[in-house]
This record gives sequence, C-alpha cells and structure tokens, in this order.
Amino acid sequence: SPGSLKRGFWDAMSIFLVAWDSFMIPLQLFDPPDNAFFDFMLWLTRLFWTLDIPISFFSGQAELNGTTTMAPAVIARKYLRSWFCFDLVVVGLDWMELLFSAGVFSMSWTRVSKATRFFRIARMLRLLRLARVQDTASAHLTMFLDS
Repeated sequence: SPGSLKRGFWDAMSIFLVAWDSFMIPLQLFDPPDNAFFDFMLWLTRLFWTLDIPISFFSGQAELNGTTTMAPAVIARKYLRSWFCFDLVVVGLDWMELLFSAGVFSMSWTRVSKATRFFRIARMLRLLRLARVQDTASAHLTMFLDS
C-alpha cells in the first residue's frame, strides 16, 4: 500500500539516493579518490535501484487525484508504460560498469578509458529519476492533505 510505513521508508530512501546522486555524479567528473564510504554508497544505490524494479511491479500507487491503485495488472501495465524501460537501462548500465571495472571484458587501455568516460556520462541518466521521485512525492502529499 502506498500509505504504508514500509512504502514510505522506501520512497524516502529513493529521495535520499536521488539527492546523493545529484551531489555525487557531477563530483565524479573530477575523479575523487575511492574510499570505503563512497564504495558503500555506490553499492547501496546499485542494489536499491535494482530491487526497485521488481518492487515497482507490485507496489500500490497513490494517484494525483487521491485514489489508490492496488490491482497488480494495472500497476504492472502502468509501470511498463512509464518508468520500466528507463529503470532497466540505468540499472543495466550500472551493472555493465561494474563488469567493465572488474576487468570481465578484455580490452585495451584506450577502450577501457573510453568505456569509463561513457559510463560516467551515462550515470547522469540517474538524475532523470528526479522526475519520478517528484511524481511520488506529489502523490504522497496529495494523500496526506486529503486525510
């Protein structure tokens, strides 16, 4: 249910992680040194957004008109028509970046450098999640004001 404590926590976490990405993604263009906290946050965001895809198929949705959609088929159809492709591309790029950085693909240093640059630029796609978070926040605010 969109009004549940669990869903509220999940949505608050998504707002926090989008804010984190808004700060960190531009900072990464300056190639800051790795540290344990940044590595932890990278894994947290990667895992969170990966888990968000299946969760989005089953989470009830608060609509802007104040109603709540709980029918699984309606929720899945709406997600497939809205954010699913975007989420899949962004999460897929996150995992591809991990594979490239782990050296899974045998490439020359020049190609690795180009791939790294590509993934840094592609990571900026995450910032478009701000629009999704804004939709969620608006729906929650409407639910709160109507109750």
